[in-house]
Amino acid sequence: MEQRSIAFVGLEEQTISACMSMIGIMQSMTSVDWRQSEPKEADLLMIASDQGAPASTQPYVVVYRSGEPKPASRYSLSLPFRAMQLMDLLEEIVSATHSNLNRAKMIRKEGGKAAAPAANTSKEPIDYKLWQQIADLMMGAVDADYYSVQTNQGCIYLAPRSREFFVDDTQLQHLQASTLRLSYVGERLATIPANLVARPIFLLPWYAPESANSLFPWLRGDVRFKLLRWPHLGFFPRSRERLTLCALLSKHALTFEQLKHMTAASEQSLNQFLNACAVNGLLEIQPIEAKPVRSVTQQTSSGRKTGRFGNMIKSLRFRLGLSTQS
Repeated sequence: MEQRSIAFVGLEEQTISACMSMIGIMQSMTSVDWRQSEPKEADLLMIASDQGAPASTQPYVVVYRSGEPKPASRYSLSLPFRAMQLMDLLEEIVSATHSNLNRAKMIRKEGGKAAAPAANTSKEPIDYKLWQQIADLMMGAVDADYYSVQTNQGCIYLAPRSREFFVDDTQLQHLQASTLRLSYVGERLATIPANLVARPIFLLPWYAPESANSLFPWLRGDVRFKLLRWPHLGFFPRSRERLTLCALLSKHALTFEQLKHMTAASEQSLNQFLNACAVNGLLEIQPIEAKPVRSVTQQTSSGRKTGRFGNMIKSLRFRLGLSTQS
């Protein structure tokens, strides 16, 4: 059974105890084994409504009291809640993140090992979970028009249904200079501030320094890539290389090495392109299946059978007078 960790922030002890008891009772009916952990190590946070949005990339559930306004966060529970309400919500969160704990573990492992990108003066490891979270929004069913994303230049806003993000002029300049640092996906919103600039989400990972350094962790391994549809390239200078990548991947499922050989593109360019397509929900990832190898014994045995059969036909032809022996 898949294992995930859950942590509680700002909740009373009796609420925490009740949650863990409900999870324990309903464990056999779920696809995930939930274990309590510290907030920094958790795959999911449950936070009190007076705590505000956490400064992290984990999905979180806001717990609020009956009678209080419903929070704008993507996931919420009203106290008191029943065991089935809690478990249904946990299953929804697992489904929204593709129920893939191995990928989440790989991201944490790679993030812990990764060196800081060249354009980043800090020594902090790259947290790839943010890009996974945005990719999940692009590929899954969303329940809000907009999502806020905290950056080092204030909030920007994602619109998953239209595959766009909204920034002001200053934020756009920082993005194009690869100095806009995204921190975490925050609140669900029905409206956003006016006078913002709309751009395709494809640009967000494209300009991120870590995007050129390497493929994002869930794209690595023995896989082939295929485009589901072309990305929005209208904000880029015309590039034969990008057009060639789009044309090839629209018709064929190809490995990273095949793309590198067929296009003569640099590894950095391929990383940027594939990462941006994946975060935008435009990339199909196909595992490469090993082909069975026919053994020498099988080949020899087949050859022997063919030989005996040929001799039998030759003997029949001779007895029927259809051939002569020399």
